[in-house]
Amino acid sequence: MSDRMTPIHEERESENTESLPGILTGLGELPPGAFVSIKGLAELYKCHTETIKRHIDAGHIPPPVDMPGGKFWTAGFLLSHFNQRLSAAHDEWMKESRRIAALPT
Repeated sequence: MSDRMTPIHEERESENTESLPGILTGLGELPPGAFVSIKGLAELYKCHTETIKRHIDAGHIPPPVDMPGGKFWTAGFLLSHFNQRLSAAHDEWMKESRRIAALPT
């Protein structure tokens, strides 16, 4: 089959999700034990290292651990941390939704 005749579903399966706006897959594709530096996390999220440092200072990301060769997290730790934050945000949203639903109308 020529390129012009490739079914749409085959084209979509071969698309690189990194090229889709709003989709960041880099951290999730790393092995859980992979060490990630501040610079590495900034590269994955396509931002400046100072942005990552501000998030650490604000408490959104725990500080990396000093190790030989630099400061690092593991990919698994970061994913677990972000999943916990998402779960907490969802719980807070549910609590607020119940509070609003209980308001007198």
